[in-house]
Amino acid sequence: MLSMNENITLYDSEIRKIKVILQKSVILAVYLMLVACGSTPVSENFYSSVQVRIDDAKKIKADELAGAELYAAQKKFEDARRADKAGDREKALRLLKEAELHAQLAESRALSARSQKALDAINAGLNTLQEELDH
Repeated sequence: MLSMNENITLYDSEIRKIKVILQKSVILAVYLMLVACGSTPVSENFYSSVQVRIDDAKKIKADELAGAELYAAQKKFEDARRADKAGDREKALRLLKEAELHAQLAESRALSARSQKALDAINAGLNTLQEELDH
C-alpha cells in the first residue's frame, strides 16, 4: 500500500501527463484548423457577386466615366483568382473585397457623372428660358 505522499506524487505525475497530452492536442487541433482554412478556396458565390458588380458598372458605361476605378476592380478580381489558385486565401479574400469596393466606386462615380451632365443640361435650359423671359 502506498503512503499518502506517494499517492499525491503519483496523482501529480498523472495530472502533468494529462496536461501535456491536452496541450499537444490543442496545438494539433489549431494547426489542423489553420491548414484547413488556408487550403479552402474562396467561395464561387463571392466571385460571382463581385463579377456581377463589375458587370453592372460596365452596363452604365463606367469604363467611360470612371475608367480607373473599373480597371482597378477588374485587375484586383483577376489578382484574387491568381492568389486563390496559389493557395493564398487571405490575400484572395482581401483582393476580392477591394475589387468589390472599386466596382461600387466606379458605379457610383459613373452615376454621379451622368447625374451631373443631366443637371448641367437642365440648368442650361433654365438659363435659356430665363434669358427669353428677360427680353
